Amino acid sequence: NSFENQIKSNLVHYIGISAVIPIFNRFATKGNLKKAEDQLEIARLELENKKNTLRNSIRKAINDVETAMASLTAAGVAYKTQQQAFELAQINYQNGTISSYDFLNSKSKLIRTTSAYIKAKFDLFYKQRVLWYYLNV
Repeated sequence: NSFENQIKSNLVHYIGISAVIPIFNRFATKGNLKKAEDQLEIARLELENKKNTLRNSIRKAINDVETAMASLTAAGVAYKTQQQAFELAQINYQNGTISSYDFLNSKSKLIRTTSAYIKAKFDLFYKQRVLWYYLNV
């Protein structure tokens, strides 16, 4: 019982208020500001890099379209020339002045040039769509 009395008689009540005012926080604010400025600069550089990459992709796409146009023009000329050669070979074969081997060889060349012409058309179409995509990004 004496222990209980001793506790009751020595019991003291306190009320306190504590406040922390960050006057000096080991340069954390300055460090955080520097870190944020560095991150902003990195983001600016990444944006500039992305812009340069896009510009280069657009230039490449333009060059690809120009090359595909030139290829289509060349394939068109080759196709028309080979078509005329085949028509001549067909007339000569019907007249009996060339062999069936020469006729089939001419036909085979016409098929190859036709195929190259169609491929050039689709290649140009594809490269135009790629360019269109880059220009509308």
